[in-house]
Amino acid sequence: MSLDTTQKSVGRGAERRNGASWLLFAIVLVIGTVAAVVSWTHEQRSAQTRQEAELARVVEQAAGAAENSVAGLAGAGVLVDDGGTVDDEDLRAFGRDLRAAAALEAVGYAEVVTDDERGALEAQIGRPVIELGDAGPTVAGEREEYWVLRAVEPMDDVTSILLGVDIAANPISAAPARAARDQGSTQLTEPVKLPAELVGDLGDGDEDVTLLFILRPLYDGAGTPEDVAARQASLQGFLVSAVTGDQLAADLRAVVPEEVDLRITDGSALVVGPSAPLGGPSVQQDILGRTWRIEVLDARGADHDLTTLVVALTAALLLLVGIIGWRERRHLARMRRVDAVVGSTAELARRLSAAGTVNEISAVIAEELPTVLGAHTATLDLFDVGPASPAPTDPAPELQAVEQLRDDLCAGEVVRLAGTAQMAARLEDDTTRALRARSVRAL
Repeated sequence: MSLDTTQKSVGRGAERRNGASWLLFAIVLVIGTVAAVVSWTHEQRSAQTRQEAELARVVEQAAGAAENSVAGLAGAGVLVDDGGTVDDEDLRAFGRDLRAAAALEAVGYAEVVTDDERGALEAQIGRPVIELGDAGPTVAGEREEYWVLRAVEPMDDVTSILLGVDIAANPISAAPARAARDQGSTQLTEPVKLPAELVGDLGDGDEDVTLLFILRPLYDGAGTPEDVAARQASLQGFLVSAVTGDQLAADLRAVVPEEVDLRITDGSALVVGPSAPLGGPSVQQDILGRTWRIEVLDARGADHDLTTLVVALTAALLLLVGIIGWRERRHLARMRRVDAVVGSTAELARRLSAAGTVNEISAVIAEELPTVLGAHTATLDLFDVGPASPAPTDPAPELQAVEQLRDDLCAGEVVRLAGTAQMAARLEDDTTRALRARSVRAL
């Protein structure tokens, strides 16, 4: 196989390896990018699924708390005696048991009072019947019937201010109370925010307190009448209980990690949590006649450890393949330079083989050798370094030296030579009269 064929084969192999390296680089980049995107998407979905699971737990706990309240109030029917009244001592005992079992803040009884009975009730509780309207608390005007809160357990500075309030004239409780009466079911009011100075121990420091009132209707006789008209006719009053937003929040947060924040709203009214939306998943849930929007946000966010690992591995592989490709590219560049030198050498050899005189050879060297050696110029000088003697009559030794140089170049043996001493050594011939090439300069 010729030198030119071998060189071309080596060059093609280097080009294939270089192309394969960069193809591998592109493949690793694409696969790594796809893997990172898939991993990141999976982790985001996992985080979303985890938040939805936390939301489901909060909803379940809220529904469970409501059911516990309903179950606790379910036995309130026994408080109504045969005469259709509720004994205060029985109410207090029931309230103590209920507060211990259902974690309710207070229990009260709102009695249905006619206008004729109003004076006796006001004398009993020591205050007039109160209406709570947009203008604040005022003495109730005359009407046929009042639903007056006449007893509370426990009786303290906070709960005592509710005595005498007509829940039928209170915008917060009027609609839920009528729904409870007509449906025969326990109903929840919208949240009520009370000032910190008014609620005392119910609050946490100087913060306002959110209260939610639970209303259970009590009818004359055992059980609940089957139709609405019968319920309206036999209504004796309401068992009224209350729970604070803080207590509700504590019950709900007990089922989720501490990194999970929650927020509950009833329409535009805030029940639990921060005033601004969390931005997490949310759901609407019916709780005792109210529609709550429950929202959670997991502060832990998505776990991107797998994505980080994929990106790190991809970067390491890209670096490795890039180094290999860079080395192959350098090798290919060297091979191309070698190909260029071989081509220049071949052209030099072709022209030298065609040259017939020393002058022609010198001209060829001046034109072609700089390209081979990477020099600016090159010259060929011959002179006699032997002892003084008559000028030779036979030019054969000089011609033999020149022909030997030409044969060496034609055989592809021209290499880069540094310095005139190395070039001179290649031209030295023991059979000549110490004829030497003095200088082939690279300027």
